[in-house]
Amino acid sequence: MKLTTLILTLTFSLSNLAATIEIKNLCDDSSYYQESFIILNDTTVGHITTFMLENAKIPFVGNENGINSILNTPTGLDAYEVLADDHMRVYGWCYSVNGEQPTRLISEYVIDRNKNDHIEWFYGFAEFKANKWLSYCHPVYKQPTSFICQ
Repeated sequence: MKLTTLILTLTFSLSNLAATIEIKNLCDDSSYYQESFIILNDTTVGHITTFMLENAKIPFVGNENGINSILNTPTGLDAYEVLADDHMRVYGWCYSVNGEQPTRLISEYVIDRNKNDHIEWFYGFAEFKANKWLSYCHPVYKQPTSFICQ
């Protein structure tokens, strides 16, 4: 009886340490990939992301400092959409933790092993018009564009 209690307590306490990482589909709000995992030590979003992408064999370009492409999305000038002479969108991968977009790089954002954090990766755009940045990391799935969602 005591052993059963110990195992149940251990299982319950380990489940409290689980974090989740999710990659959203480009053009809708559904998940392309999602996985829960146990964090034994505090680690960065960059480390968790690259580890997960490599283990799941999801194609990506980047490293623990930054992700340029997931699922063969365009990079560099191919990720620019020119809408007019003074209006463009620049596409790339963005992340949030527990629904908030951090201002820190993925190599600087530490995931606390004592929390149940949810890391979400989504394809987004920054919009530039009339010499002003209008938005940053606006999810494409909230405003699908023919440039990405053909």
